[in-house]
Amino acid sequence: MKMNPFDRFYDTKISVYSEKNENYGNDGQDTFLGRVLCDIQPYDGDMDNDIYGFSDNKAYKLYCGHNNLLVNGRRVKIGGEWYRIVRAEIWKLGMCALIRGI
Repeated sequence: MKMNPFDRFYDTKISVYSEKNENYGNDGQDTFLGRVLCDIQPYDGDMDNDIYGFSDNKAYKLYCGHNNLLVNGRRVKIGGEWYRIVRAEIWKLGMCALIRGI
């Protein structure tokens, strides 16, 4: 198996959930799909606002290894806060996903 040189930066475990109405016949409850180990970076370009809590519009980029959990529209829970996956991209050495607070 080929080693990913970025694995050492994946230090945050996130929980991934399906949207309430993602599947026909869902009873309205979020479905826990699994956990992913990733690196989280602020996205909005103004890191001071995110670091010191001055921004209400929280957006982050997730970097992780290949998986089938990060899909557009799904919800992510990180430390008690909820986010929606806006865009997920598959790269050669892993994945990147843009998430926004909900």
